[in-house]
Amino acid sequence: MNGRPADERSGTRRDASADSLLAALTAAEGVEQDLIGALHRTLSVDEENSLRRADAIRAAAMGLDTAACASAAGVPESLLLSWRAGDPSFDAALSAATAMARAHHLEQNVTSNPAALRVVLAALRDGMTIVEAGALVGMTRDAFYHLRRADSRLHGLIAAARALGRRKERLPKRRMPASRRRSDAFKGYRLVRLEPPPRSEPGES
Repeated sequence: MNGRPADERSGTRRDASADSLLAALTAAEGVEQDLIGALHRTLSVDEENSLRRADAIRAAAMGLDTAACASAAGVPESLLLSWRAGDPSFDAALSAATAMARAHHLEQNVTSNPAALRVVLAALRDGMTIVEAGALVGMTRDAFYHLRRADSRLHGLIAAARALGRRKERLPKRRMPASRRRSDAFKGYRLVRLEPPPRSEPGES
């Protein structure tokens, strides 16, 4: 019989479950690139951007706002806005998805919306602070800490995501072989940092 208290034992199981869920979310983010790799080819820039636009539209359909949609797509918010300005069909699709979410009363709430929770966990996992991750879904720091205290399951997920973020920051930087840089570029783009897009690449708009 295990001599540890029941609550400690359940906490250990909960942490393991949180780690497993985060691993599944991380693996799911790269599935399109893995499928393309299975076809023995790489994504073009247009194809990568199309996948990101689709991710943004899905996030909008789940009730997320512009900043959260950009985060879900793994792009800076400024780039998402430039896509809307330069691509009427994408702008119309995003607007329609947002209208659908409102019609079905979907709210950008981490406690009830899995898409919002995914954005927060991904941001924490990629090294953002609690303040930065919360801001992506409109949460203040106080609201974030209250959420952690009120729900032990969410607390476990948030703690696991933050631990992954800290672990990544401590890893030594290694030079990637040239043959892998192109295939890993799409996955690396999901490290969400709210920075303006390079001015030298107007073709992405």
